[in-house]
Amino acid sequence: MARHLFNRIREGVVAHDLYFECKTDALDKLGFSSYQKCIAAIRMLAYEIPGDLVDEYVRMSESTCLLSLYNFCKAVVAVFGPEYLRQPNAAEQKGSHNDINVLHRSPVFARLAEGHSPPVNFEINGHQYNKGYYLADGIYPKWSTFVKTISNLQGNLWEVMTVCVIMHNMIVEDERDNNIFDQGFDFQGENVEPLHQEPATFEQFAQFHHELRDWHTHLDLQNDLVEHVWTHIGNQ
Repeated sequence: MARHLFNRIREGVVAHDLYFECKTDALDKLGFSSYQKCIAAIRMLAYEIPGDLVDEYVRMSESTCLLSLYNFCKAVVAVFGPEYLRQPNAAEQKGSHNDINVLHRSPVFARLAEGHSPPVNFEINGHQYNKGYYLADGIYPKWSTFVKTISNLQGNLWEVMTVCVIMHNMIVEDERDNNIFDQGFDFQGENVEPLHQEPATFEQFAQFHHELRDWHTHLDLQNDLVEHVWTHIGNQ
């Protein structure tokens, strides 16, 4: 995460919640800063670590780190959720390459359907998966390669999952080079030679296509990730 994006998030939560303001106590001793509280929360989310592993880094107690995480999640959802979890409006959809119509033209998912994508194998909650996944919001289909915002969870766990999706979308937006789309094809760099691979048979394509759009795997992965997050953060 770039520094300016971190400061944008920090300023947003400070303006939303007085908890993040740096105050003085009854002895006129200066309290913890918004930088300490936000850094503690983001490190716990990014590295999936408990509060007692960041207390020395930010010089705050474990209980203060956990309280910072709780308030940070609530503030980020309230401040940035309406912008980064919303569905595209009519003006953005009309004649534009929005997330959904680009999805059906994406070479990434075309390669998945053809069985030509790099192998990805990982284990979550004791279950094996053989495809990578992308964080997405509710407008995306229930494919095995998407993990969407979970809206029916209650309390802290829903906020933790939602904040991860929001900050992921903010980082993607921040790191995207918008100028390249306004320069025309003459400034797109060197031409890329297409990689010609052995085409999949019809039976293989049908199998890969079915696995890609398998909503059972989508739900299983989402549930396993919920259990994984709950084990590391939610029960604190």
